[in-house]
Amino acid sequence: MIYKIFITLFATLLFNQAYALSNFELERLSDIDYRDNTNTKINDINLKNISIKFNKKNKVKSYTDEEGHYIPAHNSIEGYVLKGNVKKKFLSEKYVYGSGENVFDISCSKNGSNYLILMIQSYNSGIRFGSLEFITHIYQINENGLSEIKEKNISILGSGGEIVFDPSWTPHYKYYNKKLLLKRLYETKLCAEPALTIKQLGNNKGDIKEITKNYLKNYLIIDSISGKTLTSYNNIAYYLEKAKAYPEAIYLLEKIIDKYPNRTVAYINLGDAYWGLKNKEKAKQAYSTYIKQMKEKGKERKIPKVVLERIK
Repeated sequence: MIYKIFITLFATLLFNQAYALSNFELERLSDIDYRDNTNTKINDINLKNISIKFNKKNKVKSYTDEEGHYIPAHNSIEGYVLKGNVKKKFLSEKYVYGSGENVFDISCSKNGSNYLILMIQSYNSGIRFGSLEFITHIYQINENGLSEIKEKNISILGSGGEIVFDPSWTPHYKYYNKKLLLKRLYETKLCAEPALTIKQLGNNKGDIKEITKNYLKNYLIIDSISGKTLTSYNNIAYYLEKAKAYPEAIYLLEKIIDKYPNRTVAYINLGDAYWGLKNKEKAKQAYSTYIKQMKEKGKERKIPKVVLERIK
């Protein structure tokens, strides 16, 4: 009897340890664009003519069986294309996870063809080491919604794979984060690589009006906002605002502020962009932060009169 109790307690302890993320696993997850969003909604994707929504379904909740074994939840992710009043399912993936799942997307184009690449990650706990499973899909965007291109998916991305978090850290799947994935799409010529660098765009080279939100997303994947790229990205946002590309300017400026909340000049640019969209409430919020930071830096005299007039 005592023997059986000991075995049960040992098994429970073992499985509890197995399904808790170790420091090693957390460190590796930081390299893989992973976040534990088990209980949160997966973001929708809005493209030019269609929108895409995801629905997570909990098929079987996690439980402990009669022998004390932890059985992870069985779940699924379903994707729907919405065009006007028409709703059509295009994705249904089932999996077992121990901690959480993510979906991230990359949109790109080449020679007039537009593509959507989806990467589904699911974290699976193991008795010794946890693992991440990757499922990939490549879709061509057309008038009717999405058409999956399975042969390109297999030849370019290998239809996904797995990484086991063992101490040797030898990933079996090569394209385990957005940067590696996008570089692979450029390398295989599925997506057109931007002709200009961030620095060139920041120096006002090329046609700024051609910079779409998807282009900005891809630029940010390859060259994230950092001390090295901050000035260039701020300049690009300024040029976008002056070109009346307000949504794109706002998207980039909010990314800058999220990373560098004390970037004072970004707030006046953000205020100008919202003002251009006639969203005066959000413009005033941005201007107010700009004024506050300018006063804290002893630069109150340099605040443009137009900003002070707009917040009245």
